[in-house]
Amino acid sequence: MATTTIPVTELRNFYWFLRQSSLRYVINPMQKLMIMNGKPSSEAVEMLAGLFHRSVNQFSRYNNLKDEFLPESRKSPQEDGQKDQKFAQHVVDLLKRGDNIFGYTYVDCEISPLRTTGAGEPDSGAGGLDFLAATRDSPPLPIVGEVKADNDRTPLFALIQALTYTSELATKNQLDRLHRVYEKHFAVTPERVEIVLIVEATNSPEKKQRYDEVCHLVEALMQDKEKRIASKVRAIHMLWGTATEKGSFETNSYLAKS
Repeated sequence: MATTTIPVTELRNFYWFLRQSSLRYVINPMQKLMIMNGKPSSEAVEMLAGLFHRSVNQFSRYNNLKDEFLPESRKSPQEDGQKDQKFAQHVVDLLKRGDNIFGYTYVDCEISPLRTTGAGEPDSGAGGLDFLAATRDSPPLPIVGEVKADNDRTPLFALIQALTYTSELATKNQLDRLHRVYEKHFAVTPERVEIVLIVEATNSPEKKQRYDEVCHLVEALMQDKEKRIASKVRAIHMLWGTATEKGSFETNSYLAKS
């Protein structure tokens, strides 16, 4: 039964737990258990693919075509000048000006899939994906974009965060909502979405190793025979890059497609 009550999914609960958890004592050890010798474990793939699939089903009863994904008046989340916010703002600025290095069309930023007028929930409109973009296909697909600075959370956390937002945007009702709110970009209701994770490059071999391990995990998730993620997500792009003094962006990219 369709409802405007916001379902709290398994994946959303897992993401909330990680958001409050210690990087040193929870997230990094979890990555070591999930990915050993550069190879994702079958248990890790089963856990994340299963969480995503069940969460899409759990969120599918949510139906809210009347609300925008953002309020009319909003304050830019990048105004505090923190390093992680400056890097995210740099990426968004490049998207806005149509920098071809990304190959996407900018749509909006900091949209919340959960935004519901009068929901009475503390997180019903707080936060959101770093940017929403569109592919340059015909018809275009929505892109869920997450940006992580060097001093921000890990690529594994970014992946789980992006999967959470995607599970809340990839239902039929939410894809209809994207079409209604952003009809200029999505003239018809999209059938699937894509994910883009942009991670700020660092000289740390350990951090680069963690990034490479998450790339392997992404590939395994997209090759899942049951297509529990690929049925909703056409591709996951991983970008390891840095801002240049000239205001551009240099990157090495990794792509996993269904």
